[in-house]
Amino acid sequence: MTIEQLNAITFRFISHASYSDEHISVYESINFVPIITVKVFVKMSNFDITKSRRVYYFMGECYRSEKSLLNAINEYQNNQENGK
Repeated sequence: MTIEQLNAITFRFISHASYSDEHISVYESINFVPIITVKVFVKMSNFDITKSRRVYYFMGECYRSEKSLLNAINEYQNNQENGK
């Protein structure tokens, strides 16, 4: 899988939590199996965004970058093709 293919996956909003210093949104893939879950953490200070990060979950594992997620998806797909 390439970054372009990852960007083509459609995600749907699942839930949201809002705190005084942080907002958390959760999304799940709807056109890719197995499901990819994305949590978006947005740090706030005086209602201004100070930092934002995404955490990806795939096959029960946590990935903090798109590159590591893509490597895991490619490994999974290779194992599926080879019957492992």
